[in-house]
Amino acid sequence: MGIAFGKEGSGFVRLNLGCPVGTLDQALVRIKQALS
Repeated sequence: MGIAFGKEGSGFVRLNLGCPVGTLDQALVRIKQALS
């Protein structure tokens, strides 16, 4: 979580987008489903 980056990072989630596009697409679909 963003907490590792101090109080300024609190409330944020850090994402690493250094992956194949297909993996990113699947992740975004899963995130959307989890938030729906």
